[in-house]
Amino acid sequence: MIINTASISSTHAQKEQVPYDSTKGAIRMITRGAALEFAEHDVRVNAVAPGHIATEFGAGAERKEESVAAGELTKPIPLDRPGYPEDIAPAVLFLASEQAGYVTGETMYVDGGWQIF
Repeated sequence: MIINTASISSTHAQKEQVPYDSTKGAIRMITRGAALEFAEHDVRVNAVAPGHIATEFGAGAERKEESVAAGELTKPIPLDRPGYPEDIAPAVLFLASEQAGYVTGETMYVDGGWQIF
């Protein structure tokens, strides 16, 4: 099995993020195409697409939390908080498990509901 890392940017453009959005969109399509190509070899290919994750990367965890609290994001997060790495790991583990044995070519959004809007 192969699990790629996409992003909410794989389907939604964000200001000043053209290179990032483009590559994440490409990862989404690579996931779908590879799933089709490798299915005959019993290889599953999926992706996890995190939303706003509070990490030290980019603006930093504190800034991400402040941005959510201040409503500064372009869209609200229905769960009203940024995600954390420990929110992403279970999705990856699920896709890597036999419980996802009939799942391929999918992108699982782990974004606190950001995609709803």
